[in-house]
Amino acid sequence: MSKNTILTILVSVLLLINICTIGFLIMGKKHGHQGPIGERNHHTLDETIQKNFQFDEGQMAQFEVSKASHMQSVNSLREILDDNSQKYYKVPSTDKAKRDSLISLIEKTTADIYEVNQKHFDEIRKICRPEQLTQMDNFIDMLLTSPIKRAPQGPPNMNH
Repeated sequence: MSKNTILTILVSVLLLINICTIGFLIMGKKHGHQGPIGERNHHTLDETIQKNFQFDEGQMAQFEVSKASHMQSVNSLREILDDNSQKYYKVPSTDKAKRDSLISLIEKTTADIYEVNQKHFDEIRKICRPEQLTQMDNFIDMLLTSPIKRAPQGPPNMNH
């Protein structure tokens, strides 16, 4: 395998890891292992949206419809991404054609997730009144850069 091929694969894998991390930050993990903005935090996120954008009831209802559609699309794509990622790591490194095919599928699915996210952000922008639009970029920055608030990790305290 040439040096360029190895570097291309390495960059693709690193890109995938970064994209998955962003996806988990935005949507949370599936199957009950929620990320910082997963199901358990939607109430808080909705409050943040309401506070920052000052949506009225009609706008909030439109947002809820958009959010539900977005969640369904992203969750479906994430399942495809997870499935192809698992397949990729199970394919022997000697089967370059199969691994390259899976990388292509992973890249396509990741791009699809970005497009779904962009569509959702565009829908939020359409919901906003002109004076609320200035909050959109700040909101996206907050989603991507806010510190992760998690419960302490590690083994339970056995000294009880």
